[in-house]
Amino acid sequence: MLAWNTEIVILIDDRCALELIGSAAGPGMHRILTTANWDELEHTVAMAGFPEHHLVLRPDGEDDRRIRKGINSLSALREAFAWGRTLSTNGSVCVENDVRAHANPTRMAMIGLAAEDLVQRLVSCCPACGAPGFAAVERVRGLRCAACGEPTDQPVATVFGCLRCAHRDIRPICSAEPASPEHCPVCNP
Repeated sequence: MLAWNTEIVILIDDRCALELIGSAAGPGMHRILTTANWDELEHTVAMAGFPEHHLVLRPDGEDDRRIRKGINSLSALREAFAWGRTLSTNGSVCVENDVRAHANPTRMAMIGLAAEDLVQRLVSCCPACGAPGFAAVERVRGLRCAACGEPTDQPVATVFGCLRCAHRDIRPICSAEPASPEHCPVCNP
């Protein structure tokens, strides 16, 4: 499975009765391995971004409540590996990325992008009332198919809206080409 990371940051201003949301999504860093073999463990943790990306280790699998978190050095990994193998019923341990934000630079970067998205919403003001947060609220589907001319699910416009007033602005998506037949429900049912 693909590790995917979605981050959301929210600004709530009770005084102005405003709630703005910034978000970002993209590939995440999450590897998991159950092993009793140190060499296999060393190889896998290198692909998991270790030591910049911290690790979590548990004896007997990912559901074991006994846990070591924040492993960020080879010496700490060796010690945790020995601890886990001693407690494990079969000598294997489960090692995975620590997905807490402070221990995962991939998450930190995505949180930064979500914060940038929030800032963009803060500086995008409604042309009607001036409230911040004027942003895309929906897409208008219906781009015509290149082969048959029927509408597809591909967008033809983006609707921008205000959080405070009812103002809406429909902005066409400038697409020089019609939709590929692969997106057409008639040509490709």
